[in-house]
Amino acid sequence: MISKYANNELLTQGLVADILSVSKETVRKWEKSGDVVPYKKTADGMPLYRWSDLQKFPEIRRMEFSNWGAECKTRPVRIFNSVELFAGAGGLALGLEQAGFGAVALNEADHNACETLRKNRPHWNIIEEDVAKIDFSRFKDIDLVSGGFPCQAFSYAGNRFGFEDIRGTLFFEFARVISETQPKVFLGENVRGLLTHDGGKTIEVIKSVIKEIGYTLVEPRVLKAIFYRVPQKRERLALVGIRNDLLEHMPAFKWPDPAQRVYTVRDALKKGVLYKTEVPSSPGVSYTKWKADIIANVPPGGYWRDLPIRMQKELLKNSFHLEGGKTGIGRRLSWDEPSLTLTCAPAQNQTGRCHPSETRPLTVREYARIQTFPDEWEFCGSTMSQYKQIGNAVPVNLAEALGRSLIALLNAIERADPHPALQAGECLTHNQYGVRTSEKFIQMMLLDPAILYLVHDHPVTLLGTYRKTCRDWIVSNRFYNYPVTESELDTVKELLAVRNLILKRKGVKDLFFKVEGYSIVGKSDLLKLGYKTSKSHPAKQRYILYKLSPFYEPMHFDETKALPIVGKGVSVPQKNAASEIARKPTLRKPPKASSNKRAI
Repeated sequence: MISKYANNELLTQGLVADILSVSKETVRKWEKSGDVVPYKKTADGMPLYRWSDLQKFPEIRRMEFSNWGAECKTRPVRIFNSVELFAGAGGLALGLEQAGFGAVALNEADHNACETLRKNRPHWNIIEEDVAKIDFSRFKDIDLVSGGFPCQAFSYAGNRFGFEDIRGTLFFEFARVISETQPKVFLGENVRGLLTHDGGKTIEVIKSVIKEIGYTLVEPRVLKAIFYRVPQKRERLALVGIRNDLLEHMPAFKWPDPAQRVYTVRDALKKGVLYKTEVPSSPGVSYTKWKADIIANVPPGGYWRDLPIRMQKELLKNSFHLEGGKTGIGRRLSWDEPSLTLTCAPAQNQTGRCHPSETRPLTVREYARIQTFPDEWEFCGSTMSQYKQIGNAVPVNLAEALGRSLIALLNAIERADPHPALQAGECLTHNQYGVRTSEKFIQMMLLDPAILYLVHDHPVTLLGTYRKTCRDWIVSNRFYNYPVTESELDTVKELLAVRNLILKRKGVKDLFFKVEGYSIVGKSDLLKLGYKTSKSHPAKQRYILYKLSPFYEPMHFDETKALPIVGKGVSVPQKNAASEIARKPTLRKPPKASSNKRAI
């Protein structure tokens, strides 16, 4: 597919430099020597380059004949289960979700980041805890472990680079979780400096440990975010590993091809291709007056060297006479180029990111857009905490591109050894998918499909039904939802106290699950999970969404003694603040079979 640049757009000097990974000064030298020739110049003398005149550069050819369009159509053959560590504000997790992964658990120690995750994805299983204190071996049938572990030096014992030698580092925890959960593949991401960190010893230790725990590392790749619909000059090192028993499928993994244009700050903050509206207003920090008076003189795309000498000295103070480029100081972004890499503090001297045309740091929402978070993704905590969460995140669009490459690999593995949910005509029977077979099929259905039943008090065990078309969705995603009212949530305590769940359907085998937790969600939340709610349900209908996990012990129950607790025909008392309501609801009349099913 030929890039849209070929016919529709001219490239600025800055964009050419970004695509070719050189400085603007280098492009200017090429122009003087005749190696590149501007097609024309703007009214203020800035050169513009034609795509077709840059064909000798391999980076340009890779973009022009990229397979990006086809890769964007990659869809998972089923929802693949993932565990994420160091989840932060969710940039990586959201991108992977958009690619087709379903998060079974996300671990993060920072409270504000956890609140951000909970606010935006109430159904996600967020584990707010030090990763070193968590046993992940309870998570079974995991397809992917992902996370951005911090770059740390290791203590070396002689020449041995073993798993036990890295104990106490966060990479040790990352490797431990991989070892405990045995995913098919893993994805680690880090700063590009990891490749040369500690003289290259750090990456060698990582490779050695990955080999020791039974995985093979694909040759690491530094990915430039600008090539993946991210309007930011951010670079991340990606580490992808495949379990050794699946190495025959390694050729199915391909690093994502580049998108066919580069996006700029204008694309991020203005209405256009990336976003359908102008950037919303949001909180932000400000400069002190003396600093604002100086930064006001920096041109778009410029920095401290573009100031008069007097202002340079005033801004840099004692740093003015020090060696080094100090290129991060006094930076103003340009509308027509990607943003500089966002940091955790947009107003500090070394990491400042000034708005292209206003003399102020970028706001929280502007930060989020440059990291390609959707506008509906909200951040919790103080303003500075929000900046930190966003600055530390993996750009969502970059994460999605990586996710699609992983999905293509997992699809290949799946087709070679299908998940039971995909085997046509075969009932789901394997423990690890949360399914246990009964000794025989149910030949008759005593239960009303519109009712949820209580079969055990200790622990609370509920019995429900589901639509035939929802079986794969329940098993693959490990969710079960049931429409509820506020009154039912207030009075039917079993709904919130449930620990086990049995699902039945006439003519097929029972499904048995443990209930790990619940969320109260709306129709839009279920749609995001790929579940189509009943058209008969009102737009404001609420659902209790249970998070499920495999149940490995048989559950014995007497179906004839099941107590109806909620659903059609079940009388649920209204909440009364003046008196205690009886704990259990009563049945108004024996339920009749109904085609108006409430349960999924």
